[in-house]
Order: sequence, then structure tokens, then C-alpha cells
Amino acid sequence: MKYQRTLSDGAVTLIPLSGSTSDLRFLLRLRNLPEVRRWLFYSGHIPYASHLEWYLKHYLPDPLDLMWMIWWNGNKVGAVALYNITPYCAEFGRLMIDPKARGNKIAQRTSALVRDYAFELLHLDYLYGSCKADNAHILHVDKLTGFQVISEEDGIIYMELHRNAKAN
Repeated sequence: MKYQRTLSDGAVTLIPLSGSTSDLRFLLRLRNLPEVRRWLFYSGHIPYASHLEWYLKHYLPDPLDLMWMIWWNGNKVGAVALYNITPYCAEFGRLMIDPKARGNKIAQRTSALVRDYAFELLHLDYLYGSCKADNAHILHVDKLTGFQVISEEDGIIYMELHRNAKAN
């Protein structure tokens, strides 16, 4: 069973991925948008059958993989995840926002909600993540959330955020 709850700051609400056809189709549509895919480590188009297999065989049975649908102004606009969770740390990522909803600080608010959930409710010591080195937007959002760049290798930036670090 996944230990997950709805998170909200009053403007952005994160609702756990339900596995409904609506959630799965939205997530796949978002993930397959060219302007979203270009920032993912695997940027190929994914068919629905493969997406459903990922959900049923990998995501659903893994209690250490939490994913939320991002809602803003009554609309589902994105997704985010906390995964590879251990008693001490977790990986933060899979942050995708519909290009039509960008520019409203949704990514920054979402990152803060997940960060607070990880530190205050899961009592983790730190979060880590990675992104393509040319993804200036996510680097900016992650730095505002408190992440620090640890290293860069082969065009990938690796970051960490420790519980006691101050967000900008």
C-alpha cells in the first residue's frame, strides 16, 4: 500500500495517481508532448499498451514510488513523483507541466509541496534528482526549492536537497 495523501497550498493541489483511465491517458498525453519529451531521459514516443504495462507491473506494485497529478484552477495540468524511497532519502522528479499552464509558478509550488511532504511527513534526510544540463527552467525551479548542484556528467546535472537546507 502506498503511503500517500493529497497535498495542497491553496493554489496547487497534488492528488495521488489513481490508475483511472482518465489519469493514465492524461499522463501519457502529457509525457508524449514533444515539448515535454525533449527534457526526459527517454524521449521516445510511448504507446498506451507500454504505458499501461509500466503502471500495472512497475508503478502499482512498488510502494516506494509515489506519483501525483497536479491540479491548478480546477484543471489537471501536470504530474510529479517521489520514488526510490528509502528510510533516509528519495529521488524527486518526473515533474511535467502542460506547456499551456506554464508561467504560473506551478512547478515551484509543486516542488515545495513534495519537498515538505518528504521532510515533514516521511521524515527523510534528503532528496536527490537529476535533469538534462540544458533544462534551465527545472534547474531554476530546483534551486528555488533549495536543491544544490552536486555534479555534472555527460550533460546531466545531479542535485541534492538536505532537510536543513534553506530554500531561496
